[in-house]
Amino acid sequence: MHMAVIGGWATGKTALLKMFRSLAEESGCFVCELISPVTESSSVFVSTLSNTIADDLKRKGEVSRIKQITDKLQKIDNVNAFGFGAGISQASYSLSSPQFDLHIGLRTVWEHISSRYKAIVLLIDDFDIMTEDPKKLKEVMLTLRNSLMGAIDDGVKITTVVTGSDLFSKFESAHGPLIRFFEPYELTNLKFDDARLALTEPLESVQLYFTEEVIEKILKLTQGQPYYIQEFGYVLCDNASNGEVNLELFKSIYNKILHDLARKMWHQRLQIMGENSIKLIYIIAKGQNTSEGITSRAHSLFQMNKGTLRSALSRLQHTGIIYRVARGEYELSDNLFGEYIANFYSERFEEHND
Repeated sequence: MHMAVIGGWATGKTALLKMFRSLAEESGCFVCELISPVTESSSVFVSTLSNTIADDLKRKGEVSRIKQITDKLQKIDNVNAFGFGAGISQASYSLSSPQFDLHIGLRTVWEHISSRYKAIVLLIDDFDIMTEDPKKLKEVMLTLRNSLMGAIDDGVKITTVVTGSDLFSKFESAHGPLIRFFEPYELTNLKFDDARLALTEPLESVQLYFTEEVIEKILKLTQGQPYYIQEFGYVLCDNASNGEVNLELFKSIYNKILHDLARKMWHQRLQIMGENSIKLIYIIAKGQNTSEGITSRAHSLFQMNKGTLRSALSRLQHTGIIYRVARGEYELSDNLFGEYIANFYSERFEEHND
């Protein structure tokens, strides 16, 4: 079985991968886990995956098996290095392909580790951030799928789990080959009653009380995202006064919670997001969510032209940060992230306009 875990920010995709890893290793499987490289090239993706597999074998002390795998690969025509230093002749290089490399590489690895491991488990996080081009993303995913199918036909026991916020909707029909191969498993935010229970039930064991105002505030801000609920709960419990968290206390440490979330997860995303995307998030978070309003504000505040604006909007939609609720109308998928951008980028962006 191969799976695609799909969900927005903070829905628990990476945490689920960690759980898969723990269970697989306890069951005697060889586990390889990686974050997708940012690339449009199937060759770069296969190279990153193969090098990670080779490195994991080295870290597990499989020195003799690494040498055996390298020797075997060097004897196979047209196979590229596959992370083990197995070279190919210049004449054969043009005949090699990422799909063939991965297929034969996985088969060769399995031949030499099958006596010690029950299966190979590949865990690939953030597959959708690899490239913003849907066609290129589909090419890479098809390369992975076809390689896995070939390896399985050769007797390799392998399962693969990929994660992403929006893996298929841009390029795949409901019954397309990728969806049939990578069975989708969608993680969604908790429903209101479940989110309320997730927040309040743990308080009973530590004899803490959140006022109703605080509970309503947290549920509205987090939109039922499990990680956010957990973070609010931890910080508020640590700062509770006389066993209670009221609205005054909540307001006094709200910015600290935003800074903690930024440090733990948002800063990394902001670094790869691009300045123009952040500016558009800021505009939408400040209340301008129509095409006309966004265009006007982007021009007046940042002198952003329409071409740049369209490209940034497209990127934000592709990565699931914003979504279109109606023709020419957008909303942020993560209100709390929007609050952070609106609050802490205000001085920087408004000064820019001055």
